[in-house]
Amino acid sequence: MTVPEFVNREVRRLTARLKQPTDQATWQTDAARMKATLDRQTLAGTQPPAHNHAGVSPTPSGTRYEFEVDPGIRLTAQRTPTTSDKRIGTIVLLSLEGRIKPENNALAEKVLANGWDVVGLELRATGKHAWPRDRVGRASDHNTAEWSLWLGRPLLGQWVKDVRTLVSVLATNGDNLGRITVVGYGPAAVVAACTAAIDSRVDQTVMIESLASYGGGTPIEQQRLGLLAPGIVRDVGDIPHIAALIAPRRLIVAGGLDSRGQAIPEAPLRQQYQFTAGVYGIENAADNLIVLPAGEINEVVGTLR
Repeated sequence: MTVPEFVNREVRRLTARLKQPTDQATWQTDAARMKATLDRQTLAGTQPPAHNHAGVSPTPSGTRYEFEVDPGIRLTAQRTPTTSDKRIGTIVLLSLEGRIKPENNALAEKVLANGWDVVGLELRATGKHAWPRDRVGRASDHNTAEWSLWLGRPLLGQWVKDVRTLVSVLATNGDNLGRITVVGYGPAAVVAACTAAIDSRVDQTVMIESLASYGGGTPIEQQRLGLLAPGIVRDVGDIPHIAALIAPRRLIVAGGLDSRGQAIPEAPLRQQYQFTAGVYGIENAADNLIVLPAGEINEVVGTLR
């Protein structure tokens, strides 16, 4: 048995203990425990700083925010206002390749015209904050992920803290945010899901072409080492179990990838999120879970509320 096969077997064994909930009260008790474990134990604490004095400055396309997430670590975000007269809310775009610029993103272009402000965030250890000699073999974030584990603070938790801090900064320094949506592309979709699972200020979450499971039986390809938080499957669950913690708030799963980085067809993808769907059902929010076969932009935009 190879190590990836062993991991896949263990993921299946560990998640088999998480039985499909049958009543709302029991699930809500379990969910509260899982959220606390995810935040405080698995991700080593993601609470935003109590006091954050952000630098706010106008730009030709909107507003720039600069803020501190940990002592000595400052991030930047760019907010672009909607071009519509009717404003719905704020969409935060996440990528582990760096800040997403609206002019280079098809989803951003459409939602800006539909009443949404768009915020692009440059997460730590990504984009201009990336360590120049980070890659080892096929792991593009090997060194920063490794150093984070030495500290007992997995990168996944640090990224979640970045997003939560951004929401606090926007709420403190901006206008009424309206409905807050967090959109994660590729590996950042797991960051979006963990953020929404922990932080109830997120009204809507979009996971575009996310890794669908930590298992799979083959080495994980086209992902980030920083997504691997020790004990996450044992103590909380697999990615669909984390996604279930978002219920009853809206969750859009737009495509999914297996461990080889291959797109999962629609029927197996829905099967993968069967636990999530069951939770949305007992929360009387079945319509708030949308599973799309791929990250087709028009379909995603059409599901936003």
